[in-house]
Amino acid sequence: MVKRFLRLGIGLWTFSLYAVELPEFVKNPSQWLAEQSLETLSFQWSIPYRIAFVKSDDGHRISLLPLSVEPFQALSYLSVVDAKSASFSYLLNPTFIHGSLHIYSLSERWEELSTLLGANTVVVTSEDKDWVMLGIEKGSVVQQDFPPPSTQEPQALSQWIRQSLGYNGVIVAIRDGYYLVASYQDILQKKPQGLVLENSMDSFFMNEKNKKGEALIQALSVEGSVGVFQSVIQAQGASFQVGDKVILSE
Repeated sequence: MVKRFLRLGIGLWTFSLYAVELPEFVKNPSQWLAEQSLETLSFQWSIPYRIAFVKSDDGHRISLLPLSVEPFQALSYLSVVDAKSASFSYLLNPTFIHGSLHIYSLSERWEELSTLLGANTVVVTSEDKDWVMLGIEKGSVVQQDFPPPSTQEPQALSQWIRQSLGYNGVIVAIRDGYYLVASYQDILQKKPQGLVLENSMDSFFMNEKNKKGEALIQALSVEGSVGVFQSVIQAQGASFQVGDKVILSE
């Protein structure tokens, strides 16, 4: 991980992690996370948060993948829309029923579900076709197509999401030189290092061509799908922001 960072830039500042007494908020990542409004941050800073997996939407009813919500949400900070709740919300809001002849644009589909369900990430699933992921970036709906996962089991879907997005962590809070990173439990349990990606605050997808590391961070404490990190190496002039994307070592 360090070698990879050094290949991404020059002019580095290094820091040592001394065995000092950590502040209480660093020792309790879950409590620090509970003080944040991830739903608000997700729409403001292009942070994937609540995901809807849509099978079909014919203008009269909506159909979502019948996923096991709790096992999926146990894997990461991400929240998934429950299929039954989605159908009920749709029926209670008839202004969103356009009629069977209406052809949805992907932007309309995102706007509909973000309003009805609070989902800022929409995955349009199709049989024998690539899946389409939609999110919000700098106030506009963006989309990319990806081959579907091998199965629709929670672990496979979770892995598919982070591979499609191009990162596996997001800075959701900053305090006194510490960074609260929301990620995936299987990664965080290893207390990993990670690269903070430059100019990534407003980006929903991170492609290989626009990935440039500006800091190497190390996990100090983790709880479930959230961890507190501190910088160990960073580029001169690096400035961290809420919403910055992170690639953690897996």
